[in-house]
Amino acid sequence: MKNLTLFLSLVIIIASCTKKEDALVLPPENSMEMDFSSFTSTKSAEITEGTIINHAYAAINIAFWNTILYVNLAVPVASFKTAFSHVPVKTGEKMWEWTYTVEGFSGAYTARLTGEVMTDSVEWKMYITKTGVGGFDEFMWYSGKSATDRSGGYWVLNRNNEFPEKMLRIDWKYENNDVGDIQFTIVRKLNDYRVPEKNMGAYIHYGRTEDYYNAYYDIHIFNDQVSDFVDVNIQWNRSVFDGQVKSPSFYNDEDWHCWDSDGYDQDCN
Repeated sequence: MKNLTLFLSLVIIIASCTKKEDALVLPPENSMEMDFSSFTSTKSAEITEGTIINHAYAAINIAFWNTILYVNLAVPVASFKTAFSHVPVKTGEKMWEWTYTVEGFSGAYTARLTGEVMTDSVEWKMYITKTGVGGFDEFMWYSGKSATDRSGGYWVLNRNNEFPEKMLRIDWKYENNDVGDIQFTIVRKLNDYRVPEKNMGAYIHYGRTEDYYNAYYDIHIFNDQVSDFVDVNIQWNRSVFDGQVKSPSFYNDEDWHCWDSDGYDQDCN
């Protein structure tokens, strides 16, 4: 009897270990999101007030990207985050699938997320269906790849069901239990009017450092006034909220322009 009990215990332990090894873990929940929490929208009229011009200019550039990402990523982000509340089904030797409904939007969205384990990475594909007003058949809204240790990866977002073509690429790195380095790049060749997308190649890169200004955005965007791409570099302290911005096209120099913790202009040290 003792031997039988020992044998059954070993079987349970081995089964548990096997199940644990087979379990497919999702990429970090915020691997599709950029941290905009340190900046709020600033009215363009405020940029004429010299005392807050530097912070206002930085905030306007960030608000532009925040709007683009919110409009295009609302459903994809919600569909990915909802996966964390559901248990996947193993559909093949190295394939898993999550199927569920996404709440909080007009109409009913059904999400089907698949993950396939490769040699040193996992390939992801998210298929979305919508019923009701503006409904559409299932199409692949985004796909991506992540390292098996979740240290980094990328997502490629398609425009929508009408234009199921690559629009946005998200590259992310996962360190110290957080996504502290992420870049969004516009990769679309033609816009909805089927003319060349002027912002193809534009990007915003968010990262963190150990310096006093311990967070930054590097922005590369098309500027209609100069009919060319321009660069805007923003650095700030995530606790104090003072910072600095550099933009040769706006300031006509290569200098940093600073603001204090209240958002007012100050001389850079």
